[in-house]
Amino acid sequence: MVSRPGATAPPILSPSGRLDVPTAPSATWSRCHRESIHPGRSPMSSTAAPTVSRRTWWIVGTVGVVVMTAFAIWFGIAGASGKVHWYNAGFEIVSDEQIDVRFDVRRDPTRAVTCDLHALDEHHARVGTGQVTVPPADTSPTRHVEPLRTVSRAVTGYVDSCSYTG
Repeated sequence: MVSRPGATAPPILSPSGRLDVPTAPSATWSRCHRESIHPGRSPMSSTAAPTVSRRTWWIVGTVGVVVMTAFAIWFGIAGASGKVHWYNAGFEIVSDEQIDVRFDVRRDPTRAVTCDLHALDEHHARVGTGQVTVPPADTSPTRHVEPLRTVSRAVTGYVDSCSYTG
C-alpha cells in the first residue's frame, strides 16, 4: 500500500468482528467515525456525563466524615445518658454463710435503684444471689456495703447489674 501525506489507515476488523481503531487516528477519521455511530449529531454534542472534579469529591468526603462523626457522638451520648453505672469496689468474707459486697452507684440521685448481687465459690459456682434497693440520695456517686447470704463459703462477691426501680 502506498502512503501519501495526510492519509490515515483504514479501520481494521479483528478476528472477533470488532472494529480495531488505528493507533493514531486523524481528526477526519474521528469525525467520520463519530458521524457513522451517531448520525445527525454535531461533533461538539455529547451525551457523556460531565466529569466530577477532585475538589467535589473532597467536599463530599469531608461532609460524609462530619455527618458520620456527629452520628457516632449522638449515639454514644444517647446510650450513656440516663443510665445507672456501678463500680465493684470489693468484698469482705464475713463467714461461710455471708459475704459483704462493697460497690459505688452513679445515677440520678433522686431515683431509687435496684442492684443484683452475686457470690461465687472457688469453682466459680454461684453460692449466693440477692437483690438490694438503693434509696434516693443527696449526691451521686454513693458507696454501699450490702450483706449477702451464701449456701457455702464464697471467695468473691460482686454487683451483676443495676437499674432504676419502677
